[in-house]
Amino acid sequence: MKLRIGLFVAWLIPNIFMSVLNISVLIFLILYNSDLLAINRFGIWFLFWILHAAVISYGWYKIIDWYRKGEFHTKSDLTSPDEIDVN
Repeated sequence: MKLRIGLFVAWLIPNIFMSVLNISVLIFLILYNSDLLAINRFGIWFLFWILHAAVISYGWYKIIDWYRKGEFHTKSDLTSPDEIDVN
């Protein structure tokens, strides 16, 4: 079985960008904590960060799960002798 690089990269690249965005939002929350609390927006940003982190975590889980199951690999055209039905 051969790894389908295009499909794998198509799922991997957006998750990497979303992870960078998630880290950026976390840094923003840390740097502007007092300002966001002053205008009562910290809760909204924090909720966005938590939901975003949950979606990213699920995405990474699915990519790892699909990779382990062989979803990113081509199916073999050759059948083994055990799979040939002689009846």
